[in-house]
Amino acid sequence: MSRIYVQLIQFAIFIVAARLMLPEEFGLFALVAAFIVILNQLATAGWPEYILQCEGDTEKIRKSLLVALLSGLLATIIGVVLSLLSGLVTDAPLARLVGQVLALSILFASLGAAYSGALNQQNRLSSAALSVVAGETLNFAVAIWALYQGYGVLALAWGRLANSFTWCCAAAFATRLYPARQIERPQFLEMAHFSKHIIATRILVNLRIYAATFLIGGFVGAAAVGFFRAGQRIVAGFEEIVSEPTRVLAWNLFRKARDNNANTNSVAQTSQIFFRLQIYGAAPLFVGIAVLADDLTEGLLGSEWSSAAPVLQILALAGLIRMSGHATIPIISLAGRAEMLPRLMFVYSVISITCIAIGSRYGIVATAAAELCAASIAFVINAVVMSRHFSIHWVQILKRSWQVIPSTIIALVFPFIALHFGLLAELHPLARFFVLSLSILILYVPCLLILDTSLKRTIQAQLPS
Repeated sequence: MSRIYVQLIQFAIFIVAARLMLPEEFGLFALVAAFIVILNQLATAGWPEYILQCEGDTEKIRKSLLVALLSGLLATIIGVVLSLLSGLVTDAPLARLVGQVLALSILFASLGAAYSGALNQQNRLSSAALSVVAGETLNFAVAIWALYQGYGVLALAWGRLANSFTWCCAAAFATRLYPARQIERPQFLEMAHFSKHIIATRILVNLRIYAATFLIGGFVGAAAVGFFRAGQRIVAGFEEIVSEPTRVLAWNLFRKARDNNANTNSVAQTSQIFFRLQIYGAAPLFVGIAVLADDLTEGLLGSEWSSAAPVLQILALAGLIRMSGHATIPIISLAGRAEMLPRLMFVYSVISITCIAIGSRYGIVATAAAELCAASIAFVINAVVMSRHFSIHWVQILKRSWQVIPSTIIALVFPFIALHFGLLAELHPLARFFVLSLSILILYVPCLLILDTSLKRTIQAQLPS
């Protein structure tokens, strides 16, 4: 519930900011924030995980809090220095101040993450979640107030700072712990050794995520970053609707399959059902977003953001291809092959950054197409790995999921007719998006049940007699 609340708050701030700010302002914030996120990962990664394995050693936790505080302070200083040098890469007058405010948030975010790890170590998950909720609530209040007061991009920076400060203070109050005054060199080296793999992995992930932001900013400019980031953020919101259940169910179902000693092929059998149902659920969602991207963009952000619609269309298809990848970590981890994950992550990051580096030279639509290309290559590599090491055969899964193609085509007939002939032109774009989305669902589900009789039997078996 905490994560759902966070996503709702952040999406609400994003919508208000996009409506009140120019694309150039939004792009400037995205560029500066991307640099700060990388620094934040350097300051934060590893300390909560280290605390989680301290096994109740309070003094060890306090020393870990000290390291988190010092690393946050160091990253903040680096962020402030980089902000002072922002004039070398941009002439935006607010870039320096925005960077300094966001850099200050790193200090509290680093310590807040460590305190959150301490709360989890104490099995106080509710307190940890409530601390996050408190921070996001103040983020919303400060950012929205400042946006309507006309502070523009600074409003988002102040909201981030209010968030990290409140989160840190709330978590610290809940733990009743304070950082130690000193730490011995052996423990510091132990923490550094423990954290280095986590830090490297997270930096790779964030470089892959923000590569498009950096490269578009360098080749095209802040306005283009704003349009691209807007399309990216909308897709990410819908992607999380599918990705989080995918991760949770993958851990649960594939663990049961692994532990099913009576059937050595249970993992392969589970994958055939699991991924087929995932395709059935994700296909109409992302294809529908791609078809209705114009209405969704105009309805959420306004007509001045229409340049983000083509980006949204392409990234929606990339999101569909990426869906199966969210089950990769649970499957590989449960199979006892976790050492494969860093190598795979590195390969996927190199592919993604290379494709985006090529596409970003030709504008935001080409960059989105590059992300689609990278997602397709990563899917093929992942399919080969799953087949070779875990007996999960994607050729069979795709063959058995053929019903999704005619079902989706039939479901899109009415939206295409409505858009071509302007049948719902009098509706607000967002209302039209919801009406046409509902029509897709109404046509898609019956078609799928008619074409896939096994799915129909499965559903009937679950219904009360």
